[in-house]
Amino acid sequence: MKFVYLVPFFLLSQLLADVSSNSGSIKFKPDLSSGPEMTLTSSGLGIHTSPSANLHVLGNAVISKQLFIGDGGTDSKLKIAGSLEFQPQTLSSNTTLSEPTVILAGSASDNITLTLPYAGNVTGRLYKIKNTQTFNHLNIESNNSTIDDQLSLLVGGRSYVELLSSDNVWHVMSSHGTVYFQGILDHVSGATAAYGLRLLQNDYNGPCLKVRRSSDNTTQDIYTNSNGTLNTNAISIWAGGTDVFIETWYDQTGNGNDLTQITEDNQPQLILSGETKISFDGTNDSMEDAFTLDQPYTLIS
Repeated sequence: MKFVYLVPFFLLSQLLADVSSNSGSIKFKPDLSSGPEMTLTSSGLGIHTSPSANLHVLGNAVISKQLFIGDGGTDSKLKIAGSLEFQPQTLSSNTTLSEPTVILAGSASDNITLTLPYAGNVTGRLYKIKNTQTFNHLNIESNNSTIDDQLSLLVGGRSYVELLSSDNVWHVMSSHGTVYFQGILDHVSGATAAYGLRLLQNDYNGPCLKVRRSSDNTTQDIYTNSNGTLNTNAISIWAGGTDVFIETWYDQTGNGNDLTQITEDNQPQLILSGETKISFDGTNDSMEDAFTLDQPYTLIS
């Protein structure tokens, strides 16, 4: 006699049960050939790592709404109820900065240079930099970008500066102590003459331009702002909406080799709308010098 056994099969759409483990951890592995994506232990939940805290994330985390630490109930994207700890990076030699953003730097034997990364690659990054020495200073420069349109920044003894990257430029957000911009003449010595629409060396305290307004032909010396850029706001107020022309373009080397044009019809115009620039009409506008350059010479623009 043949017997036929019927074995019932049940498709369970939902399993209502506890998940337990005798190994001390529960690991979630979507791919058996790789390590666990998440590990849950008595210490906490680890993502791509074994947890050493209630929540331990190894890698990046994206939070699209709000994050509350220590407390809730706020409209802010991030609220921290309690203390916030930074792990500073201590530097005593020339260094290109990377991810640590709180910097304690200085050398007792010499000045040192800190190079910021290209601002366009780290948009929104904020560096806090303190010079820990009394007598030597920090030179701060940027890799293929500027600091508020200047080449570099000097941070004196025991001084402090905060820098934020945005739109491919580093911006000084705050400073304390001796902090000032450095121009091209702070890096190049022996120049015969130098002209610019910004401060080209820190030791220069003279005017940048002598300008003439078209309404009454009055002239005025124009200086740079504290950040080394041309004080275009002062020019606009003084000009009162009329055209502005350049009578003297001052030499910032201290050699007195100024460029001048006293003939009004031949003076180039200073354009203040958009990017500040000097416009020559291509016909008779020119600036004249009263010095001779020895051959050979080097021109830097």
